[in-house]
Amino acid sequence: MKKILLISNDKIYLKNETVSNENNDTLNIIEAIQKSYNIFLISRILNKKKKLVIKCKNKIKRFDLRSFLIKKKDFKILMISITPRNLFYYFFINIFYGKIDGYVYLRSNGHLEYKSKIGKIGYLVYDTMYNFIQKRLKIIKVSNNIKSNGKAALLIPSELDQHWLKKTRNIKPVIPKLLYFGRFKKEKGVFSLLNLIKNFDFKFKLTMAGDNNMFLGKKKIMYFFCQKFLIKIKLYPCMIIIISLSYHPILKVLQK
Repeated sequence: MKKILLISNDKIYLKNETVSNENNDTLNIIEAIQKSYNIFLISRILNKKKKLVIKCKNKIKRFDLRSFLIKKKDFKILMISITPRNLFYYFFINIFYGKIDGYVYLRSNGHLEYKSKIGKIGYLVYDTMYNFIQKRLKIIKVSNNIKSNGKAALLIPSELDQHWLKKTRNIKPVIPKLLYFGRFKKEKGVFSLLNLIKNFDFKFKLTMAGDNNMFLGKKKIMYFFCQKFLIKIKLYPCMIIIISLSYHPILKVLQK
């Protein structure tokens, strides 16, 4: 069976055939590619199993010194996101093997995330890493808003299939209901959302659900004024929705 070196910045629990991680998309990728590849994993180590768990039928193991016995022609690289740690891993592998064919999978706009975290210098830091990697690995991206110099594979890793659309209903709510579901982090746009709705001149209801409640503390309800209305936002920290996927579109790209 073909081999793939998976480089991830995520913390991943790996014991025997059990893989656990806090990021559902990462698990979906592993679950998909393990059907066609033996996986050699480079990632941060998670010592305790989390709620999100998959079982791998084929071989998955951490990349170690014995793994250097594998011939260069026998495997390819899949890097999940561009980070300083992933770049270091890639440098290390290239010192031993030289240039290896593979892909980098971009799940979000790293330029904007780094700029959001540390300002303009962050944009330049990420752009330097990006330009180095994109010359060596093919790009797979999930949005046209993500920069790519030249040709890139575009895929939409949606976990909503036709089953979700079978029983749709046309509703006409008196008060529009909005839902934010995601991490409460600046780079995810949660602050931008709050600033945006302050300009609304109509009544609405906003529910926010997610984890990493770094700026909301232990609050369950948050109030602020929006035009002439007092807005009440309900907060639901640490909500988890688990959706199981048997196929991830990234596998189709890797098999080309």
